[in-house]
Amino acid sequence: MTDPGGSLPSEQPWQPPGQPWVPPEPPSQPGPAAYPPPAYPPPGYPPPGYPPPPGYPAPPPAGPVHYNLDGLAAALTVLLAASAAATLVSIGLPGAALGVALLQLGLIPVFLVWFYRARKNADGRGQQQRWGAGWAIGGWFVPIVSLWFPYQIMADIWRANLPAERRNQPAVLPGFWWGCWLAGGGLWGGFWGIPGGAGAARIVAGLLALVTTAAAILLIVIVRAVAKGPVGREPAAAPPGPVPPGPVSHGWGPQDSVPQDSVPQGPVPQGPVPQDSVPQGWAAGPGPAYPAGDSQDGRRRAARAGYIISVLGVVAVTVITAGLYWLATGLTPTRTHAAVAGAPAAQVQELTVDQLQAGDCLRGAALGLGTSNPWPSVFEAVPCGQEHIAEVFYSGNYWPDSMAFPGNAAINNQAVAQCYKAFRAYDGIMNPASQYTFDYIAPVGRQDWDSGDRQVACIAYQPTSLQPGGKPLHSSIKGSSL
Repeated sequence: MTDPGGSLPSEQPWQPPGQPWVPPEPPSQPGPAAYPPPAYPPPGYPPPGYPPPPGYPAPPPAGPVHYNLDGLAAALTVLLAASAAATLVSIGLPGAALGVALLQLGLIPVFLVWFYRARKNADGRGQQQRWGAGWAIGGWFVPIVSLWFPYQIMADIWRANLPAERRNQPAVLPGFWWGCWLAGGGLWGGFWGIPGGAGAARIVAGLLALVTTAAAILLIVIVRAVAKGPVGREPAAAPPGPVPPGPVSHGWGPQDSVPQDSVPQGPVPQGPVPQDSVPQGWAAGPGPAYPAGDSQDGRRRAARAGYIISVLGVVAVTVITAGLYWLATGLTPTRTHAAVAGAPAAQVQELTVDQLQAGDCLRGAALGLGTSNPWPSVFEAVPCGQEHIAEVFYSGNYWPDSMAFPGNAAINNQAVAQCYKAFRAYDGIMNPASQYTFDYIAPVGRQDWDSGDRQVACIAYQPTSLQPGGKPLHSSIKGSSL
């Protein structure tokens, strides 16, 4: 619309008559909004879902999950050492076998968790892993393959923990560990049928304890070496790379929401990042710094927690084992003494070998239990409430009179098998789990066999390190389950 008098420019809008004309201001153009000057360097990388600022590359893709092994390694160190010590103590103190069993209840699951996590960490370390992580647990429970799968997994973990130039060498330490583990299981299996009575059984138990202790020590070395090596550590980052100069926004948001004129333009200088310009808690990478995921303080805290928890567990097991052993061996004899203190001493019966019966309690140092000394011709039997050394829990003619001489080895094996069977029926538990051991009497050679001797007599006693021939007892073992 134009003014008829031509007083207003044709491009200007109409104004009311009588008002002076005011030239309009130039039309405003949209410009960049004010953006607060950010601080440098940024306090952290943008949260997930937001792109990095200009000049910063995207964070590296997430790799496989890395497990911290320090806490488990600390717990295994304590539990394995305590289990090995309890195994050695159980040679002279059979009651310590209960402590070994209780320690195994905590040791087995802790080791399986460590084994699985170490196998997962071994991925991506440049060493091929022959079996998946699931076999780190399943390989122990599947028959047949349990004889070599766990060793192969441990050997691959061990090689992944070595420098690249040493990975083609044999895994010697895992090999020794696995050999000791298998030998310990083999000795324990052969313990059941070995001839020679209680003396040979103690020798086998001592060998088993030594081999088991060696396997525990080797496993401690392996566990600690893996925890401190590449498998136990977060993959190392590359040296520091370039970081774009200038201010970078405090707040992170979608890239199109950052005004372009607020981002410094120009080439990015190539050079090392000053140490004081990188925020604490960041790890250097091939480009700018990224947040670190594996701190030394966190590893120390995990190891400290592993030591504390495992030590408390060992102390608890020790107290429980000592308490149960004291109740089994301390209170019962005291009550027995009190019950029989006023009773008159019974007559001592003198019995020959063929007169021995189950339930006879024997006394005398001439028994020669656990040795190769010949048996006495006469045994002194007393009531089981009186002090005695041993107790007969089986006696009978085991072989028929018409049977041909089977040989000394067969006689010994069959006599031991019968004593194991009779002990469980008499005492209530299997002999290897008991605090008592046994010796036996059986025909020796063809001369005894031809004379008609077919008797097997099984005699139980409780050896200690100070009294290997048996400590004094004051009650019957029948039904005691000790």
